[in-house]
Amino acid sequence: MYSSSDVSSRRTSAANKLGPHHAFPHREALSIARQLLLRAEASPDSLAYASADPVKNVALSYAALCERASGIAARLAQATEAGDRVMLVYQEPLDFLPAFFGCCLAGVIPVPVAPRHSRDTMLAIAEDCGAVIALTAEARDALPGLRWMRTDETEGAAPFLRAAGEGSPVLLQYTSGSTRTPQGVVVTQTGLWATIEDLDRGAMHDADSVMISWLPYFHDMGLVYGILTPLQCGFPAYLMAPEKFVAQPMSWLRAIEARRGTHTAAPNFAYALCADRAADLAPGTDLSSLRYALNGAEPVRCDTVRRFEAAFAPFGLKPSVVAPGYGLAEATLKVTAGRCGEGTRGVRFGRDALARGRVSPEADGVELAACGSSLIDTRVRIVDPDTREPCAADVVGEIWVSGSTVADSYWRRPEESREIFGARLADDDGVWLRTGDLGFLYDGDLFVTSRLKDLIIVGGRNFYSHDLEDTVSACHPSIRMGRVFAAAVDGEEGEGVLIGAEVRGGCEEADAREILPVIRAALAREHGVAPARVALLRRGSILRTSSGKTRRSATRDALLRGELSIIADDAADMSDDAILAEISSFVPGAAATPDARLIDLGLDSLSAARLAAMARARHGVELSFATLFALSAEQLRREIVAARARHDGSAAPVSVRGYAAGEPFELSEMQQAYWIGQQGGVPLGRVSPHIRVDFEIDAARAPELGRRLASLVARHPSLQMTVGADGRGVFDALAYDPLLPPQDLRGLDAAEAAERLEATRASLAERDGPPVVAAVTRLTDSTAILHMRLGLLAGDLRSFLQLMAELASGAAGDVPAQLITPMTPATPTGEQREAWLRRVEAIAPAPELPMKMALADVAEPRFAGCRRELPAALSAALAARAQGLGVTLTSLCIAAFADTLRLWTAAHAFTLNVTCNTRAEQAGQAIGDYTSNALLSLSERHESFAAFAREVQRQVWADLDAPWCSGVSILRELSRRNGAPVLMPVVLTSLLSGDPADDLSILDDIGRVVDMANPTPQVSLHAVLGRRGDRLLVMWEFVAQLFPEGMIDAMFDAFLGALETMATEAAALERPTVARLAPEQAARREAVNATEAERAPRRLETPIIRQARTAPEAVAVRQGAATLSYGELLRQAEDIAGALRQSGVARGDVVAAIVAPGPRAVAALLGIVMAGAVYLPIEPSWPAARIEELLGEAGARHAVVSEGGWTLPVQALRLDLPLPRGDAGPAPDLEAGDAAYVIFTSGSTGRPKGVLIAHEAAANTIDDINERFAVGPADRTLCVSSLAFDLSVYDIFGLLAVGGEVVFPKRARDPDAMAQALCDGRITIWNSVPAVLELLLDVAAPRSPDLRLALLSGDWIAPGLAGRLRDAFPALRPISLGGATEVSIWSVVHPIAPEDAALASIPYGRPLSNQQCFVRAPDGRERPDGVVGELLLGGRGLALAYLGNEAETQRRFFIDAEGRRLYRTGDLARWQPDGELELLGRMDGQVKVQGYRIELGEIEAAAMRAGCLARAVASVVRRNNATAIQLHVVARPDYDGDIVAAVRAKLVLHLPAYMQPHHVTVLDALPLTANGKVDRARLAALAAPAPASTKPAATARRDDSLEATMLAAFAEVVGVEIDPQQGFFDAGATSMHVVRLRALLASRGVAVPPLVDFFSLATIRALAERADSGDADLSPMIDVDGARAYRQRVRARKEAL
Repeated sequence: MYSSSDVSSRRTSAANKLGPHHAFPHREALSIARQLLLRAEASPDSLAYASADPVKNVALSYAALCERASGIAARLAQATEAGDRVMLVYQEPLDFLPAFFGCCLAGVIPVPVAPRHSRDTMLAIAEDCGAVIALTAEARDALPGLRWMRTDETEGAAPFLRAAGEGSPVLLQYTSGSTRTPQGVVVTQTGLWATIEDLDRGAMHDADSVMISWLPYFHDMGLVYGILTPLQCGFPAYLMAPEKFVAQPMSWLRAIEARRGTHTAAPNFAYALCADRAADLAPGTDLSSLRYALNGAEPVRCDTVRRFEAAFAPFGLKPSVVAPGYGLAEATLKVTAGRCGEGTRGVRFGRDALARGRVSPEADGVELAACGSSLIDTRVRIVDPDTREPCAADVVGEIWVSGSTVADSYWRRPEESREIFGARLADDDGVWLRTGDLGFLYDGDLFVTSRLKDLIIVGGRNFYSHDLEDTVSACHPSIRMGRVFAAAVDGEEGEGVLIGAEVRGGCEEADAREILPVIRAALAREHGVAPARVALLRRGSILRTSSGKTRRSATRDALLRGELSIIADDAADMSDDAILAEISSFVPGAAATPDARLIDLGLDSLSAARLAAMARARHGVELSFATLFALSAEQLRREIVAARARHDGSAAPVSVRGYAAGEPFELSEMQQAYWIGQQGGVPLGRVSPHIRVDFEIDAARAPELGRRLASLVARHPSLQMTVGADGRGVFDALAYDPLLPPQDLRGLDAAEAAERLEATRASLAERDGPPVVAAVTRLTDSTAILHMRLGLLAGDLRSFLQLMAELASGAAGDVPAQLITPMTPATPTGEQREAWLRRVEAIAPAPELPMKMALADVAEPRFAGCRRELPAALSAALAARAQGLGVTLTSLCIAAFADTLRLWTAAHAFTLNVTCNTRAEQAGQAIGDYTSNALLSLSERHESFAAFAREVQRQVWADLDAPWCSGVSILRELSRRNGAPVLMPVVLTSLLSGDPADDLSILDDIGRVVDMANPTPQVSLHAVLGRRGDRLLVMWEFVAQLFPEGMIDAMFDAFLGALETMATEAAALERPTVARLAPEQAARREAVNATEAERAPRRLETPIIRQARTAPEAVAVRQGAATLSYGELLRQAEDIAGALRQSGVARGDVVAAIVAPGPRAVAALLGIVMAGAVYLPIEPSWPAARIEELLGEAGARHAVVSEGGWTLPVQALRLDLPLPRGDAGPAPDLEAGDAAYVIFTSGSTGRPKGVLIAHEAAANTIDDINERFAVGPADRTLCVSSLAFDLSVYDIFGLLAVGGEVVFPKRARDPDAMAQALCDGRITIWNSVPAVLELLLDVAAPRSPDLRLALLSGDWIAPGLAGRLRDAFPALRPISLGGATEVSIWSVVHPIAPEDAALASIPYGRPLSNQQCFVRAPDGRERPDGVVGELLLGGRGLALAYLGNEAETQRRFFIDAEGRRLYRTGDLARWQPDGELELLGRMDGQVKVQGYRIELGEIEAAAMRAGCLARAVASVVRRNNATAIQLHVVARPDYDGDIVAAVRAKLVLHLPAYMQPHHVTVLDALPLTANGKVDRARLAALAAPAPASTKPAATARRDDSLEATMLAAFAEVVGVEIDPQQGFFDAGATSMHVVRLRALLASRGVAVPPLVDFFSLATIRALAERADSGDADLSPMIDVDGARAYRQRVRARKEAL
């Protein structure tokens, strides 16, 4: 912790420094809350706090901070009482600030807590302080008894203040504990402002001061100095998260420059870290603004300060900026500190004297930093901790403190508080704070020497000696109670624990040896620590003070010197029983639970490697990796004992094969793959596999490094390896000079120098020369870049690290034995061969990632990379998490990598290519390529990520145990079967073995790594995991041309996020997945789906009834000259409703509406819903079988029909007959949640699905559109859609709801009639599928100044259509809408802009109000931008169900993990970065044709009813700018009739016209994929059907010229020729083609029959005969409407010309 001392006044004299100070007159101190309110009132717009990170760009003025804090305070006031404790857990400091000040305004006590505390620690703090609420801005795991309150969701509010109770603490500052619960320091208002006053005087702040702080808010120095001091003193503070500094230390100094920072603070390690990385700071950086940099929170090193100031003096850093300080949370923050401008003063003291507790200045002694003094009333005394007497001036003692800054106590810990805060001197009545630190006063300053508390740090964990001693004392009755010591000892791996214990008299060696494992087991069980050594001592051995306290250090030193009487010591030769204790030193817990598997107790790759090394070195026993992970501690002990007996303590050598110079040898499988991959002719080939690392070095070292490298080439035979044209390797007897001619970039500008550097790297990447190549590039007089390249054929990454280690150390000596080539796997047995074949058959494909081009299209792969080091704490937490799961860190990271890939991959199942190290122990330190690979096929789903990680580990171990099942061999077999190369191009390499030789920090011994590359052939993405010291290093390399811009960067960030989530959130591993969207993308999705709109639920008829009663004479519906007013419409609807009720129709019954479009149809629909029934629209033209099927599916017992002549299985109400007057208004007790209509869509099984929509769902969509586009009484819509198509729901109920007019064309589906109605009716809103409007433009060419809105949906919109529409209708706004019948007409909207014409497709849009859109992966996660997934829709528009089809309802409607009810559309979509959706097609056999949604399976099922088919497959194809349905059939062998005629006859009976295939093709066999499935893509690609062969006419044709005219017109419209007797649809025509054909013939003077005859006759011969018979129109002029349409077309064409 940071702080200061007791010397209180400014440095005028020694007496002044040492003498007591009178209480100073503090400034008038307001509470924190009132201070904020005062600042917000006096300087509302002044900057209070801002982000020091330029990327985040977040700032808070005093007014904005007060507003946000007040909003939080108001919420807290509703849930708390004044004085309650509230925990604050935040990642970002600027999220913390409003919450902290909100607590102050609410009168509650804030308790800042580290966000990465474990669950147990969080709970312990909550329990200790009594908090029941915790504030945060992120999702957090639930904790029992604690309520999380998200403050990021809180809106600002007017200033709010609830005064805290008198004497209430200002905050609780929890100190970090060891094995016990952290203690909460009670910080008072007085102590806080006194501390800030002291800091202010020493740092000399003024109005121009600017604070820069990265210190955590839960740390006393970060909160009190970095945050609260600027508020009190009135200057701004720029803050950044500590993780930012740890990842990029220079970001701290860059922020100082960018914000012109004047004051800052940090622990000593931060100054050291920056000094080491000074070269990372850009030249020209200006640090001259910095005046004061406090150095505290840990021991201050003078040499660190000197290095820091020297390193940054060239950047303008003033000397004497860094000021040391000392303090602790118990003193609020500061005890003593240096003052601004004084710098750091170091004094040297005799080492031996200090060891004896004496102070003696000595010129060559130990240098200690002077920690300054206090400038207020703080007093410091040096006290003998045993006698509590003040020490003499030259004696080291415990530091005691008193004064205003001292905190009140530990929260609710009276005993500890009396001991620490209530200490009294033997000769003084005053109360003092015991710091527990040792130090002395010298020349007016405080010097701190060490800890009084014996704290032992093992692997970053703190263990207090007395805790360990208590455990050992109680673990065995033979140990003397209280006669135990625990002390720290230094070892190769850092600090370790030494345990010494006295045993009772009579306990001799044999008995004592049985106690040793008991002690180890107890320590492992209670503390999770394995001591480095345990010694059992005779009575009286442990040294003690005169007061009886244990002298731990002295006893330890005496034991290590051999001066104590030892009975048993496990550091001596171990007996068989002692082996278990030795194992537990590598795996804590092994001694306590010897029967548990080592992997379950935390064995990882590191501890496994060390354990194996111990067994080999101490016992001569070789243990395989797989064996270690499979055994328990007891089983391993027995294995060691048995092996020692068998081998007499030594391992038998393995004979190996060596090769002489010039002797050819076969390459390993991996070397062969590399060699083939660097050739051309394979996907992602023409890549020279190598490792290249660029080091920044001292230019003077370059010649020596070159000489060393040349000697290493001569030393290692593999570095002289070449590969012949036959693909066999050979070692050349002659060495070579690996160093290329140097290049000098001095004097070049930065751009040219960078270009030359890249050229050098590119040249090294392309080289096909010797295995090792190096080049030196001179940058400045003192610095150079050393480029090191090693070909992968000669050595793997481990070999590269070894080479660099030898290069750095200057290793030399005799050339080792000739290279031992990697051992080739033994020939598999028959059983192994069968297992290998099963693996080949079951292997999943490579990950299908979004790519810009195919692998084979990449001519010359260009690689790019991402690299990140994880903070040490995060790396350690991740390793601990893996250990807790019982998996290795590698397995955990592989699982996270796979989980991340699944966010982007098309399919859940895929295969990863994992490299393996096959280096045999016999290879020793030989350099070579010792890699193999395993194909990790991942297809199963798991309930939790933890289970997935364990399965990954199981598979990896299985592959390691089956070297005959290598990935290369499987890929070769797959390629042989495929007839072309098969790649698994997504590769992962892990160096997390725990072996020091794999530590990437080896590279630092050469120089600072500035660039790294590892290009590999036939690899698209390569992830490398490694360690650099105590940090996890993640590197990805990828082919840049393959992937969309930014995609791999987003994947990389998601992977890092997954690692952080696993490390910090234990509960996350119980979820199925851990990788998530990037925060900015998640925020964008949340914003896009924030569509909430206040809209009261209503029924469809409610506003229509209101309109009818308000304006009964207004026209509601029009068709030609016929009109229906609102009043008449209501009366007719009431009559229909009454008739239905009288016939027994009840609320919720389904009533079919089999009516032609027009006014009566509108009255029928309105009447049905007013009766409380559900309307089922059915087209009268549909086949009778289809109508009966739908009536049965819907359970309808009533129908409304236009006229008689129907034979229906239900009771029918005829509208052509008079109806009795019905009751006024709708039926009673109707609700908005009742079903309004049911519309049937196609079903994949052949069974149609009835979508049941509620009134309120449809009304929500209608009201959105009406409000969005200001639809009102002046608007008129032209209803051109079938009533069975849900677009008609808006046409009718949308316009009538606002008093508008619904217009029907006189003839349905007739473009001339549509155009006439458009112009005559002065239509303002058009609503249809795009093809209908295109047809209108093509055929009728209408013009209208009234049309203002075109709502286009249901099918693909040509990007150029909007331009055509604007030309025809100047006032028009084209709008793209999308959705599904299941979600009430529409769900998304996109106003089509002119610039959209340049796009490949019109964007799908954004969700309408109260609706949400999601694009999900198969595992339910939201897809990242640009990645295809299934479109899911949610919100108020969701259908109630599929009527009478519970199974399909359950399949398509579901509740997601967040509790939302969603609909699976089956559509493929992806999000664009701007928040728009793009629709890409279907996942299944469902298609859209002319706006109708069709299940191809239903067409196939109907065709199979013909009884003559063995198989039928429907598909769609886009030809001639139209979507056509094609049906390919295979006949049964025993059928010899007209197959097409039989199929057509059955389809006509069962399917409506829009589902009829446009052509039916008979095939001998269906094309199949490699796995035997129907290849639908090849079916769609088949050529369009050729014209049928001409057959003799049954009767003479009257006019061959007419037929020829028709044939020519057909070819002109459809684009293919047709035989006169061939069906239009069999030739590939669509219904739109037929409409256009009729219009074209009419324009050429042909007497054309009605449009319905075109569809029913459907051949040129039949049409010509109808025209010849005189039944057709003799002239287009006979029909007035037709004549008008004809003249309009002619006029439009003339105007266009």
